[in-house]
Amino acid sequence: MGIENSVNLIGHLGKDPERASTQNGTLVATFNMATNSHFKNKTSGEKETATEWHRVVFFEKRAENILDLLKKGSHVTIVGRLRTRKWTDSKGVDRWTTEVIGEEFLLLDKKESGNSADDLAQGTPHGEPSVPFDDDIPL
Repeated sequence: MGIENSVNLIGHLGKDPERASTQNGTLVATFNMATNSHFKNKTSGEKETATEWHRVVFFEKRAENILDLLKKGSHVTIVGRLRTRKWTDSKGVDRWTTEVIGEEFLLLDKKESGNSADDLAQGTPHGEPSVPFDDDIPL
């Protein structure tokens, strides 16, 4: 059995994670994460940076950990999978969103005294089944 849909990102949160719940009460944490690519401009020869933004979603216990540990600017690595879902906006127009469904995370910021961020981030059991994401949660 191979890994067919896997994402590994290292970057920074653009703002604090947001708390939501699915219709059945499952805790959801969402945030936008910036990743950078560095390259040399072929024309000018100068170093440049391109920033990509990713919507990341965590569920249940991992969502609790995200909400407790991460904040705007946090430097993290995320492991997950891509999912594209369809939703309808307030004007009735069908839209699609591609997001990373987080399965693991590791806080890369330096630990503050008494902070067990690494233990919490890695202490959640791996392989928990993901919970379907309800379309009624605002983006």
